[in-house]
Amino acid sequence: MAQDQRDTDLHETVDRILALDRETEWIEFKENNDDPDEIGQYISALGNAAALEGRRRAYLIWGVRDSDHVVVGTTVHPEAQKVGKEELQNHLIRQLQPQTYFAFSELDYSGHRIVVLEIEPPRDRPIRFRDTEYIRVGSYKKETQGPPRT
Repeated sequence: MAQDQRDTDLHETVDRILALDRETEWIEFKENNDDPDEIGQYISALGNAAALEGRRRAYLIWGVRDSDHVVVGTTVHPEAQKVGKEELQNHLIRQLQPQTYFAFSELDYSGHRIVVLEIEPPRDRPIRFRDTEYIRVGSYKKETQGPPRT
């Protein structure tokens, strides 16, 4: 798919998400929080929730104010972020089980730079970040309380 078409499709997806009246189990808004552990936990929680809801993707969108869904822009740059000497994306890939597809995309949205993290839900078992499964309950991220894995 050409990059222009991908940007158009992503812009339309963001339009639909922003039209919702609240965050969901598979959508999270942030302004500038780029903590690597938080991002990994959200990949787990949002991806697992998307699987339970039968969604094709989950989304974390930076540059949107949570309280009213106003696009304010972001200073987050995941493609340039490092954890120690390692690139953020590689760091996250190593910490996630099973292997999970996710992608960061930058988008100009109404004159504001936003970053969209798309997460593919798991097919056969929940996503774990650093050996812990997370899930969304409403708009809250929680560790699951299931039995220990062996």
